[in-house]
Amino acid sequence: KEHAQQEIFLGSVHTIVANKLNVRRCYVVQRLKESMETYYNHAKAMPTDAMIAGAATRKLDLSITKNMSWMTYYWSELVRRAARGFAVWNKDIHLFETIQGSKIRSGPFAG
Repeated sequence: KEHAQQEIFLGSVHTIVANKLNVRRCYVVQRLKESMETYYNHAKAMPTDAMIAGAATRKLDLSITKNMSWMTYYWSELVRRAARGFAVWNKDIHLFETIQGSKIRSGPFAG
């Protein structure tokens, strides 16, 4: 009975909550959307789910030109925008480290 009541409640507020979230999206989502539009305008295609997962885990076949282009864009532009810019996502991190094992080696944000 409790589960059924939860389903009724979620069903009644789902649309309201989704609409409110869509109206007031966070700035990170907007930055990523703009970045992906830039990528699409350049590449004339969106990356596949496999390409996104492959870039995120750094397990993408880079002998394929399209994959190399996406991997470069993902780490140098897309993730940088989510991380708020070059101060946080500098070359020491995005070119040579994984997200979990990285740290800034020099400058005011070193640590």
